[in-house]
Formats: sequence, C-alpha cells, structure tokens
Amino acid sequence: MATRENHQFAGDARVPFSFGGAGNGRITITTNWPVADLTAANSQKLYKFAKAGYVSNFQIKADADMDTHATPTLTWDVGITGVTATDVDEFMAAVTGDEAFAGHDTNEVAETTELGTRVVAGDYITLATKGAGLTGAAGNVTVGFTFIPEGA
Repeated sequence: MATRENHQFAGDARVPFSFGGAGNGRITITTNWPVADLTAANSQKLYKFAKAGYVSNFQIKADADMDTHATPTLTWDVGITGVTATDVDEFMAAVTGDEAFAGHDTNEVAETTELGTRVVAGDYITLATKGAGLTGAAGNVTVGFTFIPEGA
C-alpha cells in the first residue's frame, strides 16, 4: 500500500468555518492525482478535524475520465482514519472511475433523525484507490461532505 503526500488541509486541522468554527456547512477538497498514483491501495489524507462533530452527505467527482481503458478498473474509497476509527471505505466504497466522472453521492442522512457519523479532533477524511486503473489518466478528484460541529 502506497501513501501519497497528504493534502494541505490534513496538516494543520484548519477550522472549516469562520468565527472559531461556529456553524455547519459543506467542506470541499480538490486534489490532483498523477498517473503514477493511480495504483491499487494508494491513499491520501484529505482533511484533519480540529473539533468534534458529525459528517454526512459525501460526494466524489472527477474532472476527467481517469481510466480510459475500454473496461475501466479504477475504483475509489472515501473513509476515516485517526482517533475514532480506521475504515478506508466508511463513507464510500469501490466507486468506479466512471461513477466519479459522472459525480457520485452517498445517501443523504436525514438531519431530523440522525446527524451522521461522529468524528473527533484528530480524525482524518481519506481518499484511496481501491482498484488500479488499467489505462490511468491524470486528473483532479473532488470530495465534498457536510460537517456539523458537536453541539450545533
């Protein structure tokens, strides 16, 4: 398993919202994946949480077809690692390159009945290649999710 360089937001636990992180909202992180990193089990930490809260409504979107083979095999996982748990596909599992190129959402959590998955300070959202691309092509992958601070 290879680990590519972590995204800048994974390094310093930036507060996602102004005024001390109050409020809730959408966090979106775009990261570039060169062909050399489109191998199986290559992972990157995207975001480090500075405070406890809940995450839900994950989405993945590629800006280009990143596996141009006639039968593409590139698949993505979006997960968590850190204090709470380590589960590489907690939020999205085996999303194909074609699904990412079209934009793929997880099922939304009904905010009236459930907030989502709890995270704590020091947890990371991760993006990993589960299956390698047969004919990889460099591109940008965007992962978005909703964060609600604990107590909000």
